[in-house]
Amino acid sequence: RHNADDIAREVQRIGEKYDNPVLVYFGADALCDLAAGAIVNEKDFSRWRDQCREAKQHMDIEQVMRAYYHETQMAYLHSREARPKASGVIDQRLAEMEGYFGRVASNNFELHYLLARIQQHLSQLQYEAALQTVETSIRHFNNKPYPLNSIISALQLQKVACCIMLRRFDEGRDAAEKALSDTPEDTPNWYQAL
Repeated sequence: RHNADDIAREVQRIGEKYDNPVLVYFGADALCDLAAGAIVNEKDFSRWRDQCREAKQHMDIEQVMRAYYHETQMAYLHSREARPKASGVIDQRLAEMEGYFGRVASNNFELHYLLARIQQHLSQLQYEAALQTVETSIRHFNNKPYPLNSIISALQLQKVACCIMLRRFDEGRDAAEKALSDTPEDTPNWYQAL
């Protein structure tokens, strides 16, 4: 029922709509491939090629940020104490990535950047600052024109951790209940919220 051109355009459109550079890249790349074997407007081909390049750059930045975030997690898993060395590494990584926030069309980049910011505060035992960053992050993703329940649920779990450290148990329980209501059953976040 559908031809390859329509599918590639739809994949690209969905990627643009939902800030997913992987889908934009594959959709635009497929359109370039399809155009190579057909008679198309050269302007369209150039546009797809440029979208493909930009999406690839965004994917690369997204991957770097994810790796940086995972690096912060490794140190955190070993010790819940203040870690000046880990904090310095997080500061350096965030400084490298700060200019991309708001410029890279990637929810995945934004999530890992904000989680690393939260981790930065936690590594310095700044639980109030971490909580404020969590709440700012939740507002950021709530303001998107489409629902991001799994991301917001993950941030609610970060809020729970901050509230426990601040001994704000009622607020933490509310965050856990919100996380639970937004998380599909039998997923890791669902079990963590329980």
